[in-house]
Amino acid sequence: MNESKTKEFFELPYYLENGKSIIEARSLQVQKILNNYTYSSILDLGSGDGGVSIPLIQGGNIKLTLVDFSKNMVESAKKQTPNHLRACISYLNMPIEDFESSEKFDVIICIGVFAHVLSIDETISVIKKHMNKDAIAIVEFTQNPNPIGKYFSKLHWFKNLISQNASLGFEVRNKISLAELKRTAKKNGLELIDERRHLYPLPGMRHWPRKLFDKYINFTSTSSIFNKIGVEHLMVYRVNHRSANK
Repeated sequence: MNESKTKEFFELPYYLENGKSIIEARSLQVQKILNNYTYSSILDLGSGDGGVSIPLIQGGNIKLTLVDFSKNMVESAKKQTPNHLRACISYLNMPIEDFESSEKFDVIICIGVFAHVLSIDETISVIKKHMNKDAIAIVEFTQNPNPIGKYFSKLHWFKNLISQNASLGFEVRNKISLAELKRTAKKNGLELIDERRHLYPLPGMRHWPRKLFDKYINFTSTSSIFNKIGVEHLMVYRVNHRSANK
């Protein structure tokens, strides 16, 4: 695994230019999840340009901490932050594994990250360590164990392979299964309380009207068929206090 190549990929504008609709879909799903919770602090690990988490703090006095190992991603997050929110956000340019804080958070987001970190076990340990007693963690995993879901995953992989940017050095560093990821989370004292999937946005969908785009994502996440085969798998965890007290 080549860490420098992975970092180089995320320093270039390709990810943000071509992944805008994917980021918006993830942000929409996270917002739907958080509609059921009250929170005043968010930690976004592997935050990219903040496209998932910055929209979450628009309506209140919520503190947001962004952590990303790409300097350009952190700078992009600063540029897209509205002036009235700047005092609410901390921007940290570092690997997730190096993040250390005495502060605990109400919500921790870790999306689009597990394929690229050095250690999934260590990343989950960082998540658990910084969760409040009643906190939730929202994590994302792309591989789908469903046979049709695997087809959609491979289709997305092939699209990236043949793109003009395929030579930039992007690589998946961790190829564990969904079941293995769940076992690792459980081993680290996290309890799964919700999960959902949605399909990737269709080509050209970033130009759709926002309401139509939202309807598509919502439909694929609530449909009994598409929910099973969706490529983007979001899971919601909380600290398993029964396990911690053993």
